[in-house]
Amino acid sequence: HGSDYEGDSGFYFNSEAAGNEGLDFDELQQQSKESPEDIEAWGANFTGNFSMGDIDVVSVTAYETSDSIAFDDFGPGVETPNNPGQFAQFFPFISSYADDHEQFSQEFRLSGGNDQINWVGGVLAYYEDIDSEVSDGGYGAGTIGIDFNGNGVIDVPDEGWWPEDDRRVFNQTTEEVGAFFHMNYSINEQFAVLGGLRYTYTRKDLEWQYTDFFTDFDYVPKTELDDSWDPLTYRAGIEYTPDEESLYYFRYDHGFKNGSFSVGGSTLADLVTVDPEEIDSLEVGTKLTLAGGRAQLNMAAFYNNIDDYQANLVVLGQNGVGFALQNAAEVETKGVELEVTIRATEALMVTGGLGYTDATFEDYVDPLAGEDFSGNIIPIVPEWSGNISVSYDYFLGESYLLTPRIDYAYTGEMEGRPSNSPKEVLNERHIVNAQVKLETTTNDSLYVTAWVKNAFDEEYHTKNVGDGAFAPGLMAKRGLPRTYGVTLSYEW
Repeated sequence: HGSDYEGDSGFYFNSEAAGNEGLDFDELQQQSKESPEDIEAWGANFTGNFSMGDIDVVSVTAYETSDSIAFDDFGPGVETPNNPGQFAQFFPFISSYADDHEQFSQEFRLSGGNDQINWVGGVLAYYEDIDSEVSDGGYGAGTIGIDFNGNGVIDVPDEGWWPEDDRRVFNQTTEEVGAFFHMNYSINEQFAVLGGLRYTYTRKDLEWQYTDFFTDFDYVPKTELDDSWDPLTYRAGIEYTPDEESLYYFRYDHGFKNGSFSVGGSTLADLVTVDPEEIDSLEVGTKLTLAGGRAQLNMAAFYNNIDDYQANLVVLGQNGVGFALQNAAEVETKGVELEVTIRATEALMVTGGLGYTDATFEDYVDPLAGEDFSGNIIPIVPEWSGNISVSYDYFLGESYLLTPRIDYAYTGEMEGRPSNSPKEVLNERHIVNAQVKLETTTNDSLYVTAWVKNAFDEEYHTKNVGDGAFAPGLMAKRGLPRTYGVTLSYEW
């Protein structure tokens, strides 16, 4: 598989600078003149299924690679009715980004069982290599630009040569191996217990460097860091099945998210190792089959406690703006989820879901700024979310099936960052997607799908940054507008 995406990153600014006070964040003070983004990605995967007597063996091999280049040109600005003749946010300024990513994975799974016990176990290996280069600047012309093509400069269309100013470059490799085992044991026809273990060893190696063309900030030579982690994660639970139409369960999981390095700063003090997250999760729920099999109802309540939660911050340090990844001591989330599937007729399918989440920092003092975020809401976690989807199958003779479908998704208001600044709140959004799919009903299936996403062109933000780190105003990123296309696929 492969893809080539060319688009616009969509950043823009408003400002609380003189002459622009009182603007809502939807009112543009300055929009990036150009924000081109080019992402090329391709990969391949191979799955083999084998049998050795009563044991099934699965081998999964996968390779992925991607290259991306993007930059934001914020000068000389775009005049709008709100700022006639005023372009003073950054003038001129360019942020450039280049990333090269490659990964390989291999997994072997064995599974078997009988009417009383079912089990699966296996081993895995993973390798990843990331090269990244981020450059900010634009305080004059005719100087050195970011090295996208090996010649030390980039030509911004219609603007000539632009400087790189400060530049962060890093390479990170990840090597990982693991083993896992999971079992489900039926005590009798109604009760079953389940359990599992997973061991993972991960090593990461980092080379990092910070340079500044104008030497107004400190130069940091190439620096190397490495670390490794080997957590043991596990699962235990019980299931109760009183009849063929209902299942009740309780499950406990202990999981983790790998450690990493904070590479977005500009001093050696900013280059820190971030510990892995560890999570303890409790979930209780039920799965019910209703209306003679025409409806499925799933309900669950959950509680999660996370130690060393990995939080992202934008900070204003001694060398200017930095991007920090750091550990928050403790996070707590709890909530409920509801899912419904209804086969109203043989052709009409309705699905829906509703979720409520309470997610807060229980203990978090920012070590860089000294701010206490304890009690704040976790960013990018809506309190309420929901969705509904309706599809209908039309058979066109015996060989073709036409299926129109419409989807609605609601995402509630979300905090933008750990500080919970009112300026950075992301408003609720209502997104409608639609598609019409035509497929053959033979063994070799051909699919043609015409689709539209964000059909009513809902305007919303995916990022707000407005704490003064970048400028007195707000830096925002728009969500994708209405997009549409046609997809063709073939299965054999």
